[in-house]
Amino acid sequence: RDTLQTQGISAIYSTHYRRTQQTAGPLAAALNLDIRPYSPWELNSIFEIIAANTGGKILIVGHSNTTPNFINYLLGDKRLAPLREDEYDKLFEVRMTSEHIILKTHTF
Repeated sequence: RDTLQTQGISAIYSTHYRRTQQTAGPLAAALNLDIRPYSPWELNSIFEIIAANTGGKILIVGHSNTTPNFINYLLGDKRLAPLREDEYDKLFEVRMTSEHIILKTHTF
């Protein structure tokens, strides 16, 4: 929460599972934002999320076995491998410009 609280997040998305809701909850409360649902199995939904939040910074909370697929779909390649089940320290930052999509991986 502390890392992201000052980053200008304007929308938060999470799957309906309790664990992702619990991850998103503290930041959503601190920023007074609702947690919006999404399905990690509907890869095209990433484009709907982006279109609904043009120009904003979005936090999407996902799972070890779905987040890499979601990002790979957005990037149009298979850059990321699935995360291990015990890997909870990754934050993937995806920046989109009119010309590029830039991926940075942060480890905490």
